[in-house]
Amino acid sequence: MNISNNNKKNVHLSIYFIIMIQNLKLFVLAILFNTCSILNAQYSFSVSNAAYSDLVSPNVLSSSGWSYATSFSVNLGFNFSFAGNTVNSINVEGGGFTFFDPSYNNLLLPFGCRLKAKAGGNSPISYFSEGTAPTRIMKIEWKNAEYFYDVNATANFQLWLFEGINRIEVHVGTCTVPNATLVYQGNGAAGPAVGAYKFVSINNCQYGIGLTGAAASPTVNNFLSGNINVFNYAVAGTPSTGTVYNFYDTNTGLEKKEVDENRNVFASDKSIYFQNIPQNNSVLIYNIQAKLVKDLKDVKERINAGDLENGIYFVRIMNEQNKQVFTKKILLN
Repeated sequence: MNISNNNKKNVHLSIYFIIMIQNLKLFVLAILFNTCSILNAQYSFSVSNAAYSDLVSPNVLSSSGWSYATSFSVNLGFNFSFAGNTVNSINVEGGGFTFFDPSYNNLLLPFGCRLKAKAGGNSPISYFSEGTAPTRIMKIEWKNAEYFYDVNATANFQLWLFEGINRIEVHVGTCTVPNATLVYQGNGAAGPAVGAYKFVSINNCQYGIGLTGAAASPTVNNFLSGNINVFNYAVAGTPSTGTVYNFYDTNTGLEKKEVDENRNVFASDKSIYFQNIPQNNSVLIYNIQAKLVKDLKDVKERINAGDLENGIYFVRIMNEQNKQVFTKKILLN
């Protein structure tokens, strides 16, 4: 069979474009893989409510004389993964600001604002480790703290760190705030700064999640990066008593909770299928920006996901006690 020079050129061009298309596919897959790797440092978020209780017989770091920049070191007693780093201690400051390293690269703000101990004391910053390995919870409490700019304003809140699942919770107690604009000055809104951040240098945030908007239903600002001011990400208003801000380590959910072959979640043809999940469950589905897109109750075997765009999603299964069972990453296409 004879092939003309023009036909040969066309064949060569066809082969060239096929190779280019294959390389493009590989490039897209590489980007997708790298995006999934970045999720090692990603948190998803939800807000809930629970009765607030003071810590009982905690270890007191200080009850008097501390200010917003006073720092204390707390040994967690277990390994905790924060933004991809394994740590076993945390530095706690009076101003509702914590960090995991002396360079301030790994920051966690449960209730960032200017606070201090009340005159005469009785403003303990304390901690208490609850439970037994491998499911301990380190609870850190700021009790009866005075706002720096108003002696009549008082804050009560706790930071909880969960062993194994690396979950972060902020529990808010009774806060008395006559003038929010006064006491939260310096923040991006008249409320506490709340978020988690991983910096690689003082002016370069690699990953961050910060809250803005109404304290009762805040807006999640995820994948923050660059030269950011963490205090700009503050909720509007003081959270009410019993408010709980939950930050879930999505990577831990995949690595630690999904090693159960008897439980499975998978996607196919715009449907999500479930096998052997708890009865009376709740199913929370988050997109890659950590925005909650579906909140379902008592799911059986299948749900229709035709209303969701193609992409990566995280499916979190909760039991009837509202405890996380496991999280699964899926791809809708």
